[in-house]
Amino acid sequence: MELEKSAGRHGVTLTKEILNLFADHHVYFSSDGLNRRLRLGTKLFFSESCEIEPHVGFYAGDCVCTIGTMSYLAATSRKYATEVEVGRYSSLGPFEIPGPRHPIEAVTTSVIGYNRSHTFAKSALKRGDDDSLEYAERSIVKTTRKGPVIIGHDVWFGGYITVNPGLTVGNGSVVAANSVVTKNIPPFEIWGGNPARLIKPRFPAHIVEALTALQWWDYAPTDIAQFPLADPEVFIKEFEPAVKHLEKYTPKKLNLFESLSKQS
Repeated sequence: MELEKSAGRHGVTLTKEILNLFADHHVYFSSDGLNRRLRLGTKLFFSESCEIEPHVGFYAGDCVCTIGTMSYLAATSRKYATEVEVGRYSSLGPFEIPGPRHPIEAVTTSVIGYNRSHTFAKSALKRGDDDSLEYAERSIVKTTRKGPVIIGHDVWFGGYITVNPGLTVGNGSVVAANSVVTKNIPPFEIWGGNPARLIKPRFPAHIVEALTALQWWDYAPTDIAQFPLADPEVFIKEFEPAVKHLEKYTPKKLNLFESLSKQS
């Protein structure tokens, strides 16, 4: 199989062997475990650093990203979804990551100034047989795009959320549906709105402190499922003395680039 590289990410045409690789690692593309989305011959995109723990779901789009056990996501922005990093036990409804910022301080926000990768921009600016566009370099507006979106453990996205590039969403946080996240969200806070703002803490401070210290997400689903999850106070009371007898969960990660490179 042949790996393609474009704009800092890799693409591969899906084969039966690749789908079997995902199945063997318990990576699912629909919540019922039946692969109704991805078909043989379609393209899948990922970054070179993508590492996938077992028991995860990718429920939208044609990208996979670094993700921890018991998490699922429905990232809808194809171009930038490979840049997301997700912790464990997170439930992420549909969300997208916008592209480069349009420079509102410049003469124009059009791509004529900041992004000439668009085909129509190239054709509009071409002079005769000269494709170099060197004559137009003086008009280029510098714009930057920040790094990946980092999403912690036990995060819930309500759905149809926009998260700006380069932001971090802290452990245990919740983002209400239809929100636009323009700032880092601290752990265990509930945010919402456009732009998203703090609505309230998820738990009282002593609960947040205890859960942060315990880092329960470091342990296997089979261990966590033995404790009462409905009541944080009771969970903490039982988990604190038991955690010293538990081993941290270190499943084998699927490094997609490494695995597919061996097959190519």
